[in-house]
Amino acid sequence: MEFPTTRRRVLGLAAAGGLAAAAATTARPGPATAAGRTPEPVTHGPASLTAAMRGGTRVGDKLYQTTRYLPDGERLRVVEGDLTTGEVSWIGDLELPGMQSGGGGLMMASDGTHAYIGAAGNSDVFRLDPATKQVESLGPVGPESAWYYDMAVAGDWLYVSTYPDCTVRRVHLTTREVQTYGVVSESKYANSLAVGDSHVYGGANAPGGIREWALEPGGEGRDITDHLGEGHTIPIRMAVSAGLLYVATGDHVISFDPADGSDHVARLLPDERDRYIDYMCVASDGAVYAQARTSGHVYRCDPDALVKVGQACEDDGQNVYLGEWTPGVLCGAGSSGRFWRMTLGEPAEEFDILADAGYPDRAQHMIRHSDGTIWVSGHGVTTRHDLAAGTSEMSKNFGEIKALQETAGGIVYGAVYPGCTITRFDTATLEHTDVAALEGQYRPSLMAYDEPRNQLVIGSGPHIGGNQGALSFVDLADHAVEVRTDYLPDQVVRGIHVVGDTVYLAGDTHGEATGSVRPVAQVAAVDLRTRELLWRAEPRSDVESYEQVHLRGDKLYLMTRRPRGELITFRPDDGAVTRVTNLGGYGGMDGYGRRLLTWVHWALEIDHITVDDRVRTLYPEVPNGWYNNPTFVFDPDRDGTYGMYGLELAWFPFRA
Repeated sequence: MEFPTTRRRVLGLAAAGGLAAAAATTARPGPATAAGRTPEPVTHGPASLTAAMRGGTRVGDKLYQTTRYLPDGERLRVVEGDLTTGEVSWIGDLELPGMQSGGGGLMMASDGTHAYIGAAGNSDVFRLDPATKQVESLGPVGPESAWYYDMAVAGDWLYVSTYPDCTVRRVHLTTREVQTYGVVSESKYANSLAVGDSHVYGGANAPGGIREWALEPGGEGRDITDHLGEGHTIPIRMAVSAGLLYVATGDHVISFDPADGSDHVARLLPDERDRYIDYMCVASDGAVYAQARTSGHVYRCDPDALVKVGQACEDDGQNVYLGEWTPGVLCGAGSSGRFWRMTLGEPAEEFDILADAGYPDRAQHMIRHSDGTIWVSGHGVTTRHDLAAGTSEMSKNFGEIKALQETAGGIVYGAVYPGCTITRFDTATLEHTDVAALEGQYRPSLMAYDEPRNQLVIGSGPHIGGNQGALSFVDLADHAVEVRTDYLPDQVVRGIHVVGDTVYLAGDTHGEATGSVRPVAQVAAVDLRTRELLWRAEPRSDVESYEQVHLRGDKLYLMTRRPRGELITFRPDDGAVTRVTNLGGYGGMDGYGRRLLTWVHWALEIDHITVDDRVRTLYPEVPNGWYNNPTFVFDPDRDGTYGMYGLELAWFPFRA
């Protein structure tokens, strides 16, 4: 069976009058209010473009990438880049059965003639013929709604590792027979694999593990995690060369003979900017190359050390491909929409595909600047809209900015995932500079500005596999950082709300890709003058996760994540707890004056929580355009909020 592809180019909208000018301002029907009036959201075109990719491979002189998301919610975009010219030579929007609206590409592989696509949330694996641009399904290879985290072709077989069953399989490229090796470990994520002459190796995310099976399936296999050595359990990438298994784990690349663990060599990443190795390849001469996330440094794995041979896609969120083009020439791609080629010993040549292959993106966060412009952070891009002038400017950035915040003098800061880096934007040029990093933290949740002390206050979560989040303070005079993990023990700091000299915190006992280690989530208050804990409480014993906290009057309003969507009030003075309603989901909560508003996922509605705690729905059906929780972006001169209407920037008036 074959599925059609369509050719579509996306213009560089910022260069052609701005994203805001890409579509005519449109008023959309809104709901009737209690008084019979009908506020209408007014849309201003795409809020952000992205060329976010997740999956890459090479076939001949062409490098292929798959989009992280479905640009139109239905079709997966594949971008073909010509390594010879550096140009985008083809864009295909593939109509693949089983694609989910929240999914996209995830992993690719090549047999030298075809490109294979493993999607996020699809049991099928697909084969693309570069000559005809036709795609066919190999049938279901993984479980229902599988995520393919690694793929490799060896001989007549395509090998895959999948989530959520943490299993390694292979599918015959001609007969399409699927054979199963087995489960790697207790994790849900089989995140890496490698194929040798006689064995197959599967690696898993936290709690980790490596398992070895004979090349011909049969038997339970053998756990060889101990061969990594003390302190190492979680592989990120693996490769086999000359009988040795190379494993990228933490800040090391370790190699050993998988038969008995002998010839063990641990190579430390040499540069502090190297977060970890997230892609590896084996060249035609047997040399193993590895590329580090964030720094983009490319290393050759020598017998006793990592030797830097180049750098490409610096400050990218993720490396999605690394391979050999021809002997002595490497090539690769990054998740922000760049591909590159590099002759060993010479600087890399990089090619940006955003202008050709960019597509409307969901928003990570949004603010209204005091100068009236709207800032939207997306995947690897921050966009500033001047709606009055009808222009927009885009600035590439590392990763995903989970929170934007304007501070004194109009300066804007962003809190970046992964790694909890704080970056500072030059508002004249949109250029940005990293000024701080929150040690031990990985995913920022929210960020607020404490004006009296001229500091940023950031809630965050830990690295994958951990539960201990933090409340951090960044002094904007010198960017000094204090990371406090003692306010909410064994919890992510999910919600924060600064009021005067106090910051209120809401905790989530579920960490990064882990379950909880304590049964009940807590809320707390911290004195911003002394940074001392004022109090800590467990308002309700059945709540494992709070999502948001907001003070109105003498009551804290708490939105829950587990159980989902409960809105309760907690009075710190006497501990009184009252249930307000179930919102149908969790998401954003904010207010101005005495007005409190919620905007949650799943229910996809904007509600007003009145002063007597009645729920008044303002917008009952808002197409989702948020990657994270919806954000309220109030305008001091008008009664309403900016936000996302689908993938478009919109103004939501609260009164007609």
